Amino acid sequence: MKSGRIAAIGMAVLMVGSAAWAQVPKPTIPGIRPTIPPVVEVFVECPLRKVATAITTTIPAPWWTTGQTELPLRNVSVEIIAGKNTLTCQYPAAWVGDSTLSVMRLFPKGTTVCRPVPLKGFSCR
Repeated sequence: MKSGRIAAIGMAVLMVGSAAWAQVPKPTIPGIRPTIPPVVEVFVECPLRKVATAITTTIPAPWWTTGQTELPLRNVSVEIIAGKNTLTCQYPAAWVGDSTLSVMRLFPKGTTVCRPVPLKGFSCR
């Protein structure tokens, strides 16, 4: 081959007489679809089925407090907190009506979509 001619070699194109390589896409074959890698689902379970809550602030004498009974997971949700996708596991705050306390974490590394699985955790991919 003369210098400057192009020769196809597998997935790359080599300019003969030059050190330049360029990647080119595979040609498509009519009727055959390219293989798409499978989507991997990751299950993220809430860390606790039940939580015990308590007042941690110092209470002056003669006052005292008792611990709360263990309260079950009430809800799971996906929130945006401080601009970041966050998984939240919510537990009842026994002393404040319908209020909840949340345990939170960011999406697992490598995932972009998470959906709540009621009273269990999250399915992410």
